[in-house]
Amino acid sequence: MWCWFYYRYCITGLGFPFEVVKEGNEEASIIENEAEFKILISTCGYDEINYTDVINTISSCFTINYPLDLIVNDKVKTFMSQKEAETYFNTYWSSSATVTISYPFRVTLHNMEEDKRTSIENDFEMINLIKNTCNIQ
Repeated sequence: MWCWFYYRYCITGLGFPFEVVKEGNEEASIIENEAEFKILISTCGYDEINYTDVINTISSCFTINYPLDLIVNDKVKTFMSQKEAETYFNTYWSSSATVTISYPFRVTLHNMEEDKRTSIENDFEMINLIKNTCNIQ
């Protein structure tokens, strides 16, 4: 699940086609597919994130307990370690059109007096963990 936070809303998926009106431009554009969406994101000044960026951002709050199943391009891929996942995504990121977390998965929280293991069951628990527990915006 990749998530963009805007106030209290979180986008966990997109359906194509959709319409966009850019700020300062009254004309609507239709985004037909993933390639057009990537162009839109880059022209708005947003960079794509990579797996290492995600791990670096969350690591002070929690670590993922492997194995971890991710759905990459509609196929389940099991990673046995962070190193294996980083190697995979550093090699295949550009060909990974979609990446989704397969729930449930386990994490170890680091913001307690002692580390605490917990299970994340769905997108809403993941959003709560990132936004409220870790205070990552």
